[in-house]
Amino acid sequence: MGSARELAFISGQVAYDSDGNIVGIGDLARQTRQVLENLSHALDAVDATFDDILKFTFFVRNLSEEAVATIRKVRTEYLSSSNPPASTMVGVAALAKRDLLLEVEAYVAVPSKLD
Repeated sequence: MGSARELAFISGQVAYDSDGNIVGIGDLARQTRQVLENLSHALDAVDATFDDILKFTFFVRNLSEEAVATIRKVRTEYLSSSNPPASTMVGVAALAKRDLLLEVEAYVAVPSKLD
């Protein structure tokens, strides 16, 4: 990283569409894709991309080997395979709404506005 960077903390990314409806009820792959699309919009808001993510935390209802594989498969569509960010997956009993299967937070290094 050649220039100064600041941290942005993006939390609470869930599978809501632009109208606030849950996308992909019962479908972890669809919810993962929607969460990452929503994260993309949040990254745009701080002038960052997926390449700027330092660390993810995935909070997953009903965490299983199959769920991990599903999330990883969808995640590869968004992340660099040569330099992926650190990540943690945590199994949780519930999220804010019953039909949500996944919530993501990200720590992001963004270009400093002071440069």
